[in-house]
Amino acid sequence: MKQRVKPFTLFLCSIILIFIALGPRIISRGLNSPTPLELMKSSKPKWTGIIRIWYVDYVICGKGTVENWLKDAIVKLEDRYPEVFFEVRRITPDRLAMYFQEGMDRELLPDIVSLNLYENVVPIDMLEDMKRYVTKDDLDILIQPAREAVTVDDKIIGLPYMIGFYTFMLNTDLQEENLLEYEGVEGKRDVDWSFLDQFVADNTREVKERRRTINYFGFVSYSEYYSRPLICIRHPHIDSWLRKGMAPDNIDQMTYGDSWRIFGIEEKGGGILGPTKLIYDMKARQERGEGFEVEVVPVPDGASIGSDQIGFYGILKQDNDYKRGICVDFLKELMDFDMQSSLDSLGMFSIRRDITDIYSGDIHMGILEEQVNTLYKYEK
Repeated sequence: MKQRVKPFTLFLCSIILIFIALGPRIISRGLNSPTPLELMKSSKPKWTGIIRIWYVDYVICGKGTVENWLKDAIVKLEDRYPEVFFEVRRITPDRLAMYFQEGMDRELLPDIVSLNLYENVVPIDMLEDMKRYVTKDDLDILIQPAREAVTVDDKIIGLPYMIGFYTFMLNTDLQEENLLEYEGVEGKRDVDWSFLDQFVADNTREVKERRRTINYFGFVSYSEYYSRPLICIRHPHIDSWLRKGMAPDNIDQMTYGDSWRIFGIEEKGGGILGPTKLIYDMKARQERGEGFEVEVVPVPDGASIGSDQIGFYGILKQDNDYKRGICVDFLKELMDFDMQSSLDSLGMFSIRRDITDIYSGDIHMGILEEQVNTLYKYEK
């Protein structure tokens, strides 16, 4: 009679055979598997912390604040690098200079900092040379003044993100008040220097009121340390206006605020040369019912035209390659098409040659944008 093998015995034998065959392999894998601590170490990011950005008002924006404009780029970078946070601090030029005195503790300094065209507050040897991180295409897309601003000797000390531009604004209400006989400026885009010369001369006068004399100037401008329209826009007629007393005697010591007070608030100026902020300051007064009719006139042909209103950042030298790469990504993000197309929120213009129409709905800014395009963006 055959003995039957019980099912449980058969099952148990099968398990034993499988373990004999596979057990050593399983045990070996178990011994070699990472511990929970090792797993935590392997998932640790290459660098985590805060990237500090110091913004300095070297450029006069038309409106808004650069800090707010940066927010979209910061959100994108913090999503891309969840372990990293960005901190933006606004700082004055004088305070920045104090921080960068010789012997200052590097731990107190920022990672990304505003630079300017007139002085090297941040020593160049403290900045990363961006040549290693930008391609030929990155540079070719930039307009000429932006490329020149960030190039020092054989180094690229930073990356640009916006440009402002100087323009004339004329008080066209004065034509009716003074019964001027020449053709009005309204709607004209081809105003020449002869027209401006006559306009400035006709609106320079003295008015006697009781025992005092009130001066009305045909031309007003200013000269701040980081914004110098009288240096950027050169023409013999401007020199003549200054020489003949058609502008304030202390014009080379005036601030933008001084010149705006004479022209926009006291209404004692026929024309003013200044940044795009003129347009937005006048719009604000007009909306409050306090302004007057003006016309924005691009600088006519025949002048030497430059711009010192170029915003650009540099990166202080970093010990950590990963952190340095994040800083570079941030500056490149500011040059991205979408960010550059949003510069109308600052009343500024793009430094990219392929962005030419962000002010299609704004007559005055559109006129200036067309001049920027003609000078730097259209093929010649």
